[in-house]
Amino acid sequence: MNDRLRLLSGNEPLVLNPTDGEEVLAQATDVFRYIDRNFEHWNCNIVGLPTKETAVQVYEMVRDSTFQELFGGFGVALDCLALTQAQIRQFVKHHGDWLKKGGNGTFFLFKVGNEFLWQQRTSSRTVVLVCACAALLLSEFSGHKSA
Repeated sequence: MNDRLRLLSGNEPLVLNPTDGEEVLAQATDVFRYIDRNFEHWNCNIVGLPTKETAVQVYEMVRDSTFQELFGGFGVALDCLALTQAQIRQFVKHHGDWLKKGGNGTFFLFKVGNEFLWQQRTSSRTVVLVCACAALLLSEFSGHKSA
């Protein structure tokens, strides 16, 4: 797997229901206390495609890592790891107990157009990643673009 991540959710079944893809995070004030104003400026306020039921797993980053170091170790295309904005909102709403507490981040990888959005470098043990099982998922938008 990936030596920069530690699986937190183990065998616990975490499943996201199918979505219509119409929800965007810029309007998700019911689940996020703060939404960066740049979210819309960066053209991230775009609806996604409908999704099927998706199993997810939660990982903790155990040491400083670049984007490639974190996501390159799964052996699947980045498209398989990314969630839609509707799936991210659903995860936060229904599986909020898995979010990182104490001001540290939970990050989600998502795609807008042909770009993946993610923070490129983060301190060790401060980040929880939510990943889809056959397609891995991650938790909260950070505002940096990576290709």
